[in-house]
Amino acid sequence: MALACAGIGTVSAEEEAEIEEIVVTAQKREALLSDIPFAMQALTGEEIEKHGLTRVEDLFKIIPSATVTQSSSTAVTTFSIRGISTYVEMDPTVAHYIDEMPFSLPATGYAPTANLFDLERVEIIRSPQGTLYGESSMGGVVRLITADPDLDGGFSGKIKLTGTSVKDGDSGFGGDLAMNIPMVDGKLAGRLTVSYQELGAYLDSPDFEGGSKDINDVDKLNVRGKLLFQPRDDFNMKFSYWHHETDEPFGNTVDLSDPSERFLLTGGGLTAYEVDYDIYAGFLRKEFDFATLEYSGSYLDWTMYFPVSLPIGGFGVYDADFGFASDANTHELRLLSANDGPLTWVAGFYYREGSKEFTLQDGEFRPLFVFPDEVTRIDSEAWAAFGEASYEFMDGLVEVLVGLRWFDDERQFTQDIDGGGRVVDTDSRYDSLSPRFNVTLRPSEQGMIFFNAAKGFRSGTMTPFAAIVGTEAFIPPGTDLSTTDSDELWSYEAGVKWDFLDGDLSVEVVSYYTDWEDVQLLYTFFPGIGANVNVGDAELMGIDYSVSYRTPVGLTLSISGNFNDTEWKSVDPLFAAGAPLGSQFLAEGEDLPAVPDHTYHITADYSTLVNEHLEFFAFANYSFRDEQVDIGGLGDIADKLRRLSMRLGVRSQESWEVSVFANNLLDEDGVVSIINGGAAGVLRPREFGVSVARSF
Repeated sequence: MALACAGIGTVSAEEEAEIEEIVVTAQKREALLSDIPFAMQALTGEEIEKHGLTRVEDLFKIIPSATVTQSSSTAVTTFSIRGISTYVEMDPTVAHYIDEMPFSLPATGYAPTANLFDLERVEIIRSPQGTLYGESSMGGVVRLITADPDLDGGFSGKIKLTGTSVKDGDSGFGGDLAMNIPMVDGKLAGRLTVSYQELGAYLDSPDFEGGSKDINDVDKLNVRGKLLFQPRDDFNMKFSYWHHETDEPFGNTVDLSDPSERFLLTGGGLTAYEVDYDIYAGFLRKEFDFATLEYSGSYLDWTMYFPVSLPIGGFGVYDADFGFASDANTHELRLLSANDGPLTWVAGFYYREGSKEFTLQDGEFRPLFVFPDEVTRIDSEAWAAFGEASYEFMDGLVEVLVGLRWFDDERQFTQDIDGGGRVVDTDSRYDSLSPRFNVTLRPSEQGMIFFNAAKGFRSGTMTPFAAIVGTEAFIPPGTDLSTTDSDELWSYEAGVKWDFLDGDLSVEVVSYYTDWEDVQLLYTFFPGIGANVNVGDAELMGIDYSVSYRTPVGLTLSISGNFNDTEWKSVDPLFAAGAPLGSQFLAEGEDLPAVPDHTYHITADYSTLVNEHLEFFAFANYSFRDEQVDIGGLGDIADKLRRLSMRLGVRSQESWEVSVFANNLLDEDGVVSIINGGAAGVLRPREFGVSVARSF
């Protein structure tokens, strides 16, 4: 089958070699992307860089059914797939992995603010993956797989410089460097990758130091080191380190009370973000005659600090100093069958110990009330045992897969309010038995038909005291909103992947139905006042589609997208009633918040040889996202978004590349997301740039 990744990937007209398919490891073993029996995309590192995808959020512009749930800044972003949305102070619904390391922190839904330079590939799975990837993969999985050192390639590398200019704003700059460093020929090598990015500012504020323009500049630094030791063909070890810093003085959150001033921060609406994290990881692989043994271990140390001064829809100004300090220590040991079939299997054990500490100082919602100082801590100790087995019948015509995972998570919630004036200490246990079933039919080499049923699960969490201090006026006396129960879902999907015209035309259509119980969501009682609660039960159904056509003239055209229909089946009476200014869309029969009904992406990808040494390439992407309701359900609507991006350039067959590009070429000024009533993350204005790259 041809490459199936929503149209990403092309070949020049003069190129006669057969297109090489992407090899993926989404099922913990190597397989061709075309053989994966569920909805999935994969992009090579070359494709990512060629099309100018630099940050994780760029990936979600081309994923059917994916959308931004919350975007307060480039450092505070959450994503959802197929409408399985989340809030930042909960466990995520989309699992993020960097190599074999889960980017998983208790009650922290943020996606990693990672740079996409020098990756081997990205893998994106659009369905629950509870068996192999555990909790918080209810909507899917995003895997960033970094480039390995080349044991036989000698000293080599690549460098890229980028300059940008944003409309009515500042210029920006980016620099990327990757080096392969041989140490022992054929046995030991290292790889060093450094990326720095400065995003140009575009928001103004008359209330900051007497009036300032272009205050929301962003500085990002990524440093990654990787060491590969392979003393023999059947054994290797990898050790890696990743350091990240984001310095974002004012985020991208604005007040919607005056829509005519979309890019003006007024009333002291200033929010800064400082994010730092370090990752230490190791991976060992040993092949035996009957199976392969793999171990991965990692430690993640993550911190974020942000002071807030934010007007909320004309009701007042919310001031506070927030801080987060989190860490996670994870280990996974698994054994994979060595045979190619008809029986294949994988079995493993997983352990994670993690914590999150939240601090609040000087919090107030002027002129209504003052928040007490607070320290909230969540400690989590989790383990899981899992396995999957598949068997092929009738010479591969039919394949049946069964998977199972037992997950257990013990969490301790501790709150110290006003320096010991009030202490809350709660122990909770969340566990789940998560099965997965798959039947795949391969009646032809050109395609497959598949059926999936899988359970997804997510642990509960704790709501900081400051977040619920204002709820007492809206709830019955004695109601406890300090903790949430876990939520879970069952997802059922049926799909087809098929190639036509000798692989030049690829079609993928997947329909799905999801039954989601005890949904964890942010419930807004009043602008700026909300709590994490189990709202009720919901159902979601929809269709993902992707069509890609590789023309004979070096042009690849594709369209991919999603139709999504959501509905609350039942809502807890406490929340269904709604406060006078409370959530309006949390009622039986209403749509889920932060879920658009329709998204689609159209791409055109062209390349051709100018001469034997020079190639011209061009790429355009147009994406549409339907409107969606405030994540807190207050009724504010995030606009329909229409974004057009283009890139064109030339590259030599030997070593260099020059390209020019434009992001948001239509200069849409829409709202990406709305959080808790009025505070909105806005789309970056039109941005032009130029990039120069060279390999050595």
